[in-house]
This record gives sequence, C-alpha cells and structure tokens, in this order.
Amino acid sequence: MANNSPSRIWYLGTCLVVWGIGGPVLINSELLPSNLLNKELASVIEISIWTLICFGAGFAGTKLFGKSSQKEEPALPVANVVTFNINKDFAKWAKEFDDDLENQQEAGLKPIFRAVSKENSSQVLAIFVAIPGAIEIYWKENQERISKSGQVLGSEVISAYSMDY
Repeated sequence: MANNSPSRIWYLGTCLVVWGIGGPVLINSELLPSNLLNKELASVIEISIWTLICFGAGFAGTKLFGKSSQKEEPALPVANVVTFNINKDFAKWAKEFDDDLENQQEAGLKPIFRAVSKENSSQVLAIFVAIPGAIEIYWKENQERISKSGQVLGSEVISAYSMDY
C-alpha cells in the first residue's frame, strides 16, 4: 500500500520540481572541467551531485512546508495547585476572584478550590483544572485585573499534577 502522507508528497514533489528545473541546466553546463575527467564520467558525477541536491531540497521542503502525518495528541488537563500572596483581606480578594469566574472559564481555567493559610493570612492556595500553560497565559493577559484584586504578582508558585489514573 502506498504511503501518500502529506510529508511524503511534499518530499517527492519538491525533489521533482528541483530536478525538473535544474537538471537540464546542469547537464548542459560546464560545471566540471572536461580536461580533468572524460565527458561521460563528468556527466555522471554532475547528475549524482544534482540528485543529492534534489533530495536535500525535498527534505528541506518537507520540514518547512509538509504537515506531519501523525496527529498531535491534545494536551490533557492537569490539576494546577497555585500558591501566592495577597495584599488585601482574604474575603475581599475572594469576592473579586469569584466575580472573575467568567473570564477564568473563557481562558480555559476551571477553578476547583481556594483557601487562605491558617498561619499566614496573606498566603492563598487555589486549585484549577486546565491544560498546561493556561494559567501562565491567563496571568500574563490579565495582570491589571489580578493586581487590582489584591494578588501580589510574581509571588505565585504553580505546581501541576497529572490526573491520569
């Protein structure tokens, strides 16, 4: 059965195009001095070099433009445990956190739990379910809102936990 994956098609197509355009030009040129080699050997070497160039161009075309025939697995959500500091009373911070639920969900975050430390009322723990990297993107895109809520930007520590069983 023929393998007609996009990568193979790009590879073969690029090889054929480069060979078709450059082959006739190379064969009719005086690339190698004919006084060093006989004409037949010079032509064989030239054609061999051009063939290698075509294979290289095909490989480069595949890497640059060909799509992989393997489908990428979508990132699986993980449990993200986040600790950070706040500079407001926890109840005030929690209200703003809860009021921002719609924005969190639009960013792909699913808040599960939030709590304040019994030993340090300025330290908060929050647990989200999200794909890896989503929390970092959310924080980067919403710095003003997050800072206004009372969270101390830059104090967050994010730990991801697999939910595979």
